[in-house]
Amino acid sequence: MTESAPQNEQIAVPKEPTVAMALPKDAILQAKAQQNQQVEAQQVEIQTLAAPGNQKEWMSATVTSLDHTKDRARQVQHALRQLEQQEANRLAAQKAERRRQEEQAAAEEKRRKEEIEADRTRRFKEKQAEEYKAQQAAVREAKRAEAAALKDATAGFKKGMEAQSEAKEKDKLMKAMSHTSQQVLSAGLECQHVLSKLWGIMMVCERRQRLRENRPQTERFKDDVDEALEREWQTLTSSRGELSKMVAKGDAIRSDLEAAQVQMQTGQSRENSMRRLMKAGSLPSLGAPQHESKPAKDMIKMSNTLMDEAAELTEQCGRALSKVNSQCDNATTNVCSQLDKRKADLGEIIRDLHTQKVEAEKTIHDGEKRIVRLKRRMEKTMESPRSSQKTEDQLQSAESLLVDLRALKQSLDVDLRHKSQALKIDESCRQLTKLKAGGHVSKMGQTMRKTAR
Repeated sequence: MTESAPQNEQIAVPKEPTVAMALPKDAILQAKAQQNQQVEAQQVEIQTLAAPGNQKEWMSATVTSLDHTKDRARQVQHALRQLEQQEANRLAAQKAERRRQEEQAAAEEKRRKEEIEADRTRRFKEKQAEEYKAQQAAVREAKRAEAAALKDATAGFKKGMEAQSEAKEKDKLMKAMSHTSQQVLSAGLECQHVLSKLWGIMMVCERRQRLRENRPQTERFKDDVDEALEREWQTLTSSRGELSKMVAKGDAIRSDLEAAQVQMQTGQSRENSMRRLMKAGSLPSLGAPQHESKPAKDMIKMSNTLMDEAAELTEQCGRALSKVNSQCDNATTNVCSQLDKRKADLGEIIRDLHTQKVEAEKTIHDGEKRIVRLKRRMEKTMESPRSSQKTEDQLQSAESLLVDLRALKQSLDVDLRHKSQALKIDESCRQLTKLKAGGHVSKMGQTMRKTAR
């Protein structure tokens, strides 16, 4: 009967620290209060046994005190190990944060250098365009001076020279317009290609968000992965909007260039038709040459303006593509790194929970066998009513603690199951590809192929 105290006390020590990590704050405080009450009850029991009636009871009290001391020492060691693990986790999180900040700073420095290089290239091209305009203006001025000098020689020769010069300039301008239109088309196709790629990435991001919504309720909180996915979605949406605007602007410029080419090609035919109509109707033709040359000059001026806008749009597309690719790659890389970190954290927690579950099952099994053995021994041993009642109370207390341990083990099983489901979902998100997400074919990609044809 007296040997049951140490055994009962050993059964009464549940592995609470690991379970407490998955419980709310109020439940943790309540568990600590219950543990303090158990300690006080054990102290009262020790004080009660402080005045033993015989040597056997004195020896039992001593063993009980030693068992209490060992249990407390084990609890203290367990608490210290938990605190050390928390400190290690905190240091690892700080190290990961520093590494992320360093990567972000490097990306910012790279982006700044790229912007500086793009600005230098833009200024160089602007200078070249200005020189080209100056050369064109000088050529036109020289041609106008030559035409004025030759005006007194012969009107027909002047008219032929002007027609020839205009034809050459139109031909040159037509070639430049065709080349500029092709450059705008190439920039637009490249933007559409990036739009198609971003569409696939958006499908992966959206699929990951939907998958993480299927996590268990206890695991459905906003973590670093959710924030990274939201940032990635915002980056992709804004980037696609910016590129779509540039594609629309490029299509409008190409349409204006094509319309200007058509007008320049058919302008001479319209002038000839008007001249024949005027002669057939005996209409006055005073000032006709001046009115005939004005539309052509206006078309040339408008065409030069369109080509300048097209060149500027091509440069903007290049800068935008560089920025979009950099931002989207950084956002995608951040999501993958956060998923890897989340998987590692969940895997470590699941291993700890599984270990604690095995220990709890072993403790429950061992406690049940000991209680049964003590009950049989109590039935075979003749004791006084007071001693028998005391032993029964101790057995009931041990059984109550065993019931509490079973309840804690059940909650541990539920938590382990939920975290395992969350880990599988995060692994699926990490392994998700464009093909699995359904983003490998987009409407923008089909439109791009039709335009190329």
